[in-house]
Amino acid sequence: MFRFAARTLAKRPGFTAVAALTLGLGIGATTAVFSIVDAVLLRPLPYKDPGRLAAVWITSTREKGLAKIFATHADYAGFHRDARSFESVAAATWATHTGRVLTGIGPAREVLTIPASASFFDTLGVHAAVGRTFRLEDEAHGCSLVLAHKFWTSALAADRGIIGKNLTLDQQPCAVLGVMSEDFSFYPAPAQAWILLGPAFQADQDRMLVGIFARLRPGVTLAQAETELRSLYRIIHPGGDARDLQPVVYDLHGEFTFLAGRTLRTTLILVFAAVLLVLLIACLNVANLLLARLSERSRELAIRAALGSGQGRLVRQVLSEGLLLSGLGAVLGVAIAWGAVRYFRAASPIELSVGAKVAVSLPVLVFSGALSIATTLIFGLLPALRASRVDLTRHLKAAGRGFVPGRHRLAKSVIAIEVALSYMLLTGAALLMTSAFRMGSEHLGFNPDGVLATSVSLPAFRYSTDARRMRTWDQLLERLERVPRAAGVALASKIPPNAGGNQVLEIQGWPVAAGGEIHDVGADAVSPGFFDVLGIALRRGRFFGVQDRETSQPVAIVNESLSRKYFPDGDPVGRQIRIPGGAMPWLNIVGVVANVKHTQLMDEMSWVETPIFYRPLAQEPRPSMQIAVRAFGEMGPLGQDIQKQIATVDPAIPINNVEALTSRLAHTLAYPRFRATVLTLFALGALILSAVGLHGVLSQLVAQRIPEFGVRRAVGAQTQDLLLLIARQGGLPVLAGIGVGVSLTLVFSRVMTRLLYGIQPADPKALAMVSVMLLLVAALAILPPARRAARVDPMTALREE
Repeated sequence: MFRFAARTLAKRPGFTAVAALTLGLGIGATTAVFSIVDAVLLRPLPYKDPGRLAAVWITSTREKGLAKIFATHADYAGFHRDARSFESVAAATWATHTGRVLTGIGPAREVLTIPASASFFDTLGVHAAVGRTFRLEDEAHGCSLVLAHKFWTSALAADRGIIGKNLTLDQQPCAVLGVMSEDFSFYPAPAQAWILLGPAFQADQDRMLVGIFARLRPGVTLAQAETELRSLYRIIHPGGDARDLQPVVYDLHGEFTFLAGRTLRTTLILVFAAVLLVLLIACLNVANLLLARLSERSRELAIRAALGSGQGRLVRQVLSEGLLLSGLGAVLGVAIAWGAVRYFRAASPIELSVGAKVAVSLPVLVFSGALSIATTLIFGLLPALRASRVDLTRHLKAAGRGFVPGRHRLAKSVIAIEVALSYMLLTGAALLMTSAFRMGSEHLGFNPDGVLATSVSLPAFRYSTDARRMRTWDQLLERLERVPRAAGVALASKIPPNAGGNQVLEIQGWPVAAGGEIHDVGADAVSPGFFDVLGIALRRGRFFGVQDRETSQPVAIVNESLSRKYFPDGDPVGRQIRIPGGAMPWLNIVGVVANVKHTQLMDEMSWVETPIFYRPLAQEPRPSMQIAVRAFGEMGPLGQDIQKQIATVDPAIPINNVEALTSRLAHTLAYPRFRATVLTLFALGALILSAVGLHGVLSQLVAQRIPEFGVRRAVGAQTQDLLLLIARQGGLPVLAGIGVGVSLTLVFSRVMTRLLYGIQPADPKALAMVSVMLLLVAALAILPPARRAARVDPMTALREE
């Protein structure tokens, strides 16, 4: 049977190639997307028994902006000591000083070093590839390190002799205990080493902010563990904190996905659903092609049935042809998926979660095989059922004409379904594309064009005082201002689009009531030229100047958002503010500037304006700052000049990459643009498939009805009559599909609400635009068959009859 099916397909190479290519593209796209979904959402984390691993954060019961924050080391110590829901508890943090300067091995470089507790690696159930991981007794032996495999190979040439020796970080000798395997990773993925939380952190360890990671005991649920931790938290914090804050426990796998991108899970689910719709449209298109082939073979099938072939045999024959087509499509699809996955890994358009390695793996191949079988059933079932219902009398009477009245109803129904699915995809793509465009074109309160940015961290061992830090910052500003093509230079603790904070603001004369604190204020230190370089407008008062030094009156500039929220009844200039509970003096407000928009941790699809105040760098010389340089004309080698000037100030200062500020914005917009681009490609593919299917059905209908059209012309039918006849035959399924598509879109588009910016899911303009586009494409698909029908020569058609 398969041999006969292969011969049958070989006789029509064009048909076979088109059908196999259509299926191959559908299966390939679906397999490629599934490989990403599998790597991020389905594949377990590369740790021992990962289903029992959990992450613990602190959340506010009053403030939505504090949905997930770090706990304190004191919280970790209490949970580690008293929690019974966990087999083990560990701490690791990237909320504190993680950039340490490595010296003694080539030029000074900054190493991303994550502080972690002695139980960190044991809790994950992982071991070192070389040497060992932390032990509890290491806390008494000074600074200890475990290296990431990539750092070990790139910076230390994979030297096994480094185990037991010291690396110098921030002028402190740190013993290297081991090297992790190449496959090991944890958040943040670029981490180059893990340093033991021990003697080096004793001074302020209790107040240190940490992430808590734990392994549940067998049989204990996340909810049970959370209930116990909240009871312990109230014991650890008998005061006000326990009223407003509480611990929450999450699955570690889900948290890695969240940390990579708040909308990553939704993005992948949406893209996978879209590609499944495209595959369904491809299957329906191939089903229509097979139905058309059956129309041509109707007399053959009738003769086979007359000679004794039963319905089962005819069904098996058609399904075997479908199985061969799907097999060809699967082979082609795997090749397409392999190429697409390689491109995705090379281009890296979005950040994936820790440990997610996208590849055409065995589970992906199994999925592809199952997909090919499913597609056989989808596109082969309709033709097979049609083949099983051969009407001998009617088909043999049709002789060689091949046309039987009513045969194309099923094909037209398939077209209507394709149009409806295409409408959904096109509407989703239009919404996401509009959203990404509006988010990318939003005025953010600053001008990123022509600005280069980098970060600088002064080694703590050389710059332990404010005076020394400020001298270095002044020297660096002076040197950078002399760089050719530098039109303006500024230093800031944060450069947009990084902005915002979670500090409590106190206004002189209005003390903060106990339990009424709101953690929503950002506090940044900037040099006098910051607002000019970034193009942030002054609304009232003045900018910082050279007179604002460490010995002058402490001053601040606030943004409009802070002014509106905390001074709604008057001008804030002349009022005094501070962050309570620390050493910050009262700051006299001297100016108000425009808001800078930024994204939120829990909502990446929005630009927000949060309260921020700025202090002069000279009055708060922080050890780590961002550099912003506005280029005069072309940027050229300006980035290299910036790095050279930093090295000239002090060779011990590590040099970081210089990037355009527009690149930082592009990273922020990566997920919206990725979603919009991918869904647009799928939607266009679906539109093309639907148009091709409509054109094919109508072409087949015209070819089989040429004798009828000849008779119509002979009895007086005009050209416009035949044009309208074919337009009606093709237009009705399209209109029906658009109607169904509008209904489905209104139902399902609401799931996209969190992915949209500046547009509603049921936007009338988007719905109308997609409807017009589909009608235009349908008209282009209908026109050639209609013109062919209108040009039928009645004499030729009747002679052929």
